[in-house]
Amino acid sequence: MITFKKNIGLYLDQDEEALLRYVDPDQYVHKCIVESKPGKGLSDGFLLGHFQDELKDILQSFLNGGFSNRGFVLYPLVRDVSKENIRKMRNVVTLVRYLDSKAFAFPETLLLIDKNFNRSKNFAQLLVALYNDFEAIKKHGTRKAKKIVCKEFRAVDYQDQEYISPLLNLQQYANKTLKKYLVGFYLHGSLSTNDYVKGWSDLDTFLIVKKQTLKSPESLLALRYELYKSRSFHYRFDPLQHHSHMIISEYDLDYFSETYFPLILFKYSKSLMTKDFSRSIHVRKDSIKKIRSLFYFVNYFRDLYFNKKYNMKIYDVKFLFHAVTLFPTLYLQAKGIHVYKKYSFAKAKKDFEAGEWRVMKGVEKLRNHWKMKNSNIFKAYEKINPILAGQARARYLDVFKQILSENNVDTKEIIDQMFVLSEKAWTKIKRGLK
Repeated sequence: MITFKKNIGLYLDQDEEALLRYVDPDQYVHKCIVESKPGKGLSDGFLLGHFQDELKDILQSFLNGGFSNRGFVLYPLVRDVSKENIRKMRNVVTLVRYLDSKAFAFPETLLLIDKNFNRSKNFAQLLVALYNDFEAIKKHGTRKAKKIVCKEFRAVDYQDQEYISPLLNLQQYANKTLKKYLVGFYLHGSLSTNDYVKGWSDLDTFLIVKKQTLKSPESLLALRYELYKSRSFHYRFDPLQHHSHMIISEYDLDYFSETYFPLILFKYSKSLMTKDFSRSIHVRKDSIKKIRSLFYFVNYFRDLYFNKKYNMKIYDVKFLFHAVTLFPTLYLQAKGIHVYKKYSFAKAKKDFEAGEWRVMKGVEKLRNHWKMKNSNIFKAYEKINPILAGQARARYLDVFKQILSENNVDTKEIIDQMFVLSEKAWTKIKRGLK
């Protein structure tokens, strides 16, 4: 019988403790650098890729709000920085000191890292310095550039004009307010391909921040303010929306990881900014992040299963559904196969037995017959503080709408079956790791 030990938020068996480089690169780098423990595979390329991944995650969180709990409640009066973002920034700073002592130079960053970056302005200044230094670093190991371009979103292509009207409003907002900060703003997922399910489908967006925006702390803070306001568009489609905008920088296009946004997705995406032009992307290898992305959800299902977290609220159940439906894509990605989410189910299914795949069919059936009673009770406040309004709406739906019982959702069955499927998938992947 396999026994699992919890290690800083991770459930690992004895063999997996040797795979820390894959399942938690941040913790692995910390042990190697700060605790001076030997580690294999700590190459310059690995460290630079890890630095970029962490910086990208911080930028995305910060621009989507990234406030503390107090900040989310008191916004717009308080626009601080979350403890998690501060923790991640400290880890990046530690990595920068190490990289600077080796093959890479971070002159602008080193002038600022001793300042207190708990305040939003100082945090933005440090982000600017980090990206300026990242731009100057010579990068190797990318494939020949690929050209990508997307068709423009057109509301007239959709039958349900009333339902799709918030997307037209978002497009107008993007062109009027956001365009000066961005080089690209894309709609992807089921709303882009026009096969959405009302009440189930969420709003998936991907944006690329201009280099010029990342050279000014004031511009970063202004974009942060505008993007947080734009989160209200997410909740008009999915009152239980969990994720925010997916965000990268224009700098990332020259050293691009497909874990950020697989290139195949551009084929199925729509530009929300008018006169979108083709651009070149230089893709780098990133097998570590692909494994980490899969294991994040493997660990999520382990946590639910081991701690018997079956009694879930509707907001948590919606994230469970998100994890289930995304899992085939992440499994294939870990194998080095990039495929549009819609087509990942049929391709991944071939690797598993019918009984193991049964949970996917069950959730797909729930999706196709999903009943959702939306509520406009918090619509006015949504324009002031979209996330707090969204959380309030989720509580309202739990208490008054009984969504789970109406849809006959059996969370225990889904969690138990996903634990089995995810372990089988993870076993297939980790066999090839060293």
